[in-house]
Amino acid sequence: MSRLAAVLPIALLVLGIGVLPGAAPACACGEPQGFVVARGESLYGVPWLIKASPPRTDSLERRWVEFHFDMLPPAFFGVGYFKGMGFPIPEGFLFSIGSGSDLDPYPERELSGLTSRRVATLTVKMNDGPPMTFRPLLAPRPLRQRFPWLGRLRVFYWFFPSDLEPQLLTARDSGGRVLARRKSDRGSFFAFAH
Repeated sequence: MSRLAAVLPIALLVLGIGVLPGAAPACACGEPQGFVVARGESLYGVPWLIKASPPRTDSLERRWVEFHFDMLPPAFFGVGYFKGMGFPIPEGFLFSIGSGSDLDPYPERELSGLTSRRVATLTVKMNDGPPMTFRPLLAPRPLRQRFPWLGRLRVFYWFFPSDLEPQLLTARDSGGRVLARRKSDRGSFFAFAH
């Protein structure tokens, strides 16, 4: 996937076209306000962080929250995006996941996004090799206590070699029960339970 394809979901959000029910109005203005809910490093040690913003009300009296997914140097300048979601968190939300490439000078790609707390593991079947499994993260306990709505979600940045391409994603609960399976839609996966 080219950098343009990786940036397309960002452009759609900036234009106010949301991918989640009750999607937030978007603004690509200034430094994102909020608090860090997760941080880590890519396969090659490039630091990343995920910030959440407390619920806000827009000019039409809609409430929403934002999550900012950012990579830091030596990632290329301006690498990152955000997801907006209606607030309170929609009951049927299961996950919203996107993929990106050409993020830094190293041969790696990423999947990142939000899941419901019910999602304990995500398994990704790639175009080559065995499936890979990883666990989305809960926000730190003090933040979940301060902002109880954060306890309903998990977040992640997950990196893999750039010669692989995600084909099929399976979300499972803590008991191993399949919650959803989705084929990749140009590197993105979306699911809402009924």
